[in-house]
Amino acid sequence: MDGKQKTRVLFVRYEPGRSSSHSTNGEISQQRHAAREYHRKAKAKRQSTRPVVNAAIATKAAKAANDGDPGQAGPPARPTHKAILPRSARSQAPVLPLKREPGGSSADPFNCYTVKDLTPHAHQMLDYSLTYQWPIFSFANPGASVEDMKHHIMSRIMFSATSFYVVVFVGATHWAISQYGRDVPQENAMLRLNFKHAALKQLGAEVENAGPNMPMQTLYNMMALAAYGRSGEKLKPPPYEPNQSVLATAHQLLFYSRMPIEWAHLRAMFHLIKERGGLPTIARPGFALVTSLYDIMISCQRLAVPTFPLLQSTESLLGTWPRVESRTGLSTYLGSGFSGLSDEATYGRLCAVIEHLVQITLGYDRYERSSPDAPILYHILHARSAVIHDLLSLPDSVGDEAGPPDSIIYELSRLGSLAYMLVFLYPISPGNGPHEEVAQRIQGLLRHASRSGMWQTHLPFLVWAVVLGGIMAKALDIRSWYVEHLNSLGLKDMFPAWSSVSTMMTGFLWHKSGCDSEGKELWGE
Repeated sequence: MDGKQKTRVLFVRYEPGRSSSHSTNGEISQQRHAAREYHRKAKAKRQSTRPVVNAAIATKAAKAANDGDPGQAGPPARPTHKAILPRSARSQAPVLPLKREPGGSSADPFNCYTVKDLTPHAHQMLDYSLTYQWPIFSFANPGASVEDMKHHIMSRIMFSATSFYVVVFVGATHWAISQYGRDVPQENAMLRLNFKHAALKQLGAEVENAGPNMPMQTLYNMMALAAYGRSGEKLKPPPYEPNQSVLATAHQLLFYSRMPIEWAHLRAMFHLIKERGGLPTIARPGFALVTSLYDIMISCQRLAVPTFPLLQSTESLLGTWPRVESRTGLSTYLGSGFSGLSDEATYGRLCAVIEHLVQITLGYDRYERSSPDAPILYHILHARSAVIHDLLSLPDSVGDEAGPPDSIIYELSRLGSLAYMLVFLYPISPGNGPHEEVAQRIQGLLRHASRSGMWQTHLPFLVWAVVLGGIMAKALDIRSWYVEHLNSLGLKDMFPAWSSVSTMMTGFLWHKSGCDSEGKELWGE
């Protein structure tokens, strides 16, 4: 045999004059009989040879998988025709082809990654990072879709080994924290350890070779390592918390507030950005916005003034919101209690910030009610960060020593506004947040207020402050002090029904859907 397929020719006697394919006595014509015989024999031959071919292919694939040949570890090639099984075999469990591990062998079919010989878990974490972790930052790039973000990250990792190590390390860490109480496999911990070490080594070489002209890609990698670098190899995912507010889950605020910060990378990155002229000089506006939001979050965690000024003022952000057409009782009452409490200039500046905070609260209230004049969620989230920036930028007026009543009012108003945001509008994790420090500061101010006799003149304002301070002290030792303070002042006897307290709180900063459950719990202790 020369290996070429031979053409078979069947000669059939021609009998003209027949108008039908059947003979007059009902027999099948010779042409049709010959055709049926040909196809029957061909079909029988295919059936007899196919099991041998399939077995040979499966044996070859199994041998390649056992030998560890990545080029032959894929599933066997299937014939284009449908396999025909004997009737007895159709009722049995099918023999599945060899299963390929996710991310194995053909995950990089064009050999374009800068890092080779990846484990299947590394491929999985790269896919997770590209699909779930990085695309959330599309909000910071107006007009950019999730696919655009994926393409941008892919373009980085295809040409930079540092970016590749960073993206996989960050994706593996994000995935591990997202397990919420489930065990994280050991291979994930080893992957994070190895890829973090490789990323730091590559980044150090890049910084040393770049000199004063640091490329933006290096800043991206420094930012990612600052956010994820201290996650540790023995990472324990937090317990799952159901029914989280959209204000906590949007932009993954609660998630990122749980992450410990790698300060060495962060300070170095901030220093380089300052040398370039600040955030407005960054070529990619999306990266500048993400850096600004991250700066605000970590400053809030430490009650420190943010490193960078706002890219856009709070007033200009609120100016883009739809014109308010609907008026509610909340809109006429919220924040009215701050009026006339103090004549100090700094208190006037604080009241301007509180007015912006009132507008954000009312905007979210309209959003929650699906009102046609409600702002979009992205504008609410952007504005809340700007107000946090404004509150942190205001000066402290009271230290450990007692000050005049005006100073106590100013500082209680500022810290109470921060506490309100931490409870409702900006719910970052208490584990890394300023909750304990805020509770301690409010505790000291309330003691000063009691010595100054301010409970007789500023009762509603101080009730608002003590409730928010007690909420900040939840799960802390000083929580008992707040409960005893409420009892010693006779406030629970004065206001036995929580509904009356809630109405009083709304005169300052309060939102029933986001705050009432915590306040009612404190009042009932």
